[in-house]
Amino acid sequence: MAGLAPRTVDDRQPGGSGVAVTVAMALAHDPGDPTRLDEWAERLHVSVKTLQRDFVREFGMSYTRLRTRLRLRASLALLEIRPVGEVAHRIGYASPSAFVAAFAREYGYTPGRADARIHADAAAPPPSSRSRVS
Repeated sequence: MAGLAPRTVDDRQPGGSGVAVTVAMALAHDPGDPTRLDEWAERLHVSVKTLQRDFVREFGMSYTRLRTRLRLRASLALLEIRPVGEVAHRIGYASPSAFVAAFAREYGYTPGRADARIHADAAAPPPSSRSRVS
């Protein structure tokens, strides 16, 4: 009867058919790839349901969640050198407002605040050159 207990994310089975890994590698290479899950399934000759299950089994999250995380992780690097609107379109969001909402949900602050933090850190003198007050 112990085998009938619901599985948690931590004790998920490793492996799977490997198709989710193939998709994840492609998304990591190009986070802005607009390919939908059903299109990936057709390309890889598997059912959508099989591909969905592989994502949960191999990554512990859905295709949509993994794609969002990869996009937002790429945005952190791009925000250092590009404006928010350009980053939003480059990583595959239809509008800057959709990107800002997803960014704020994931990180708890907006990309504009992230940009301000980056510039403030760059303008601040290194810790070793700050004067000490005794």
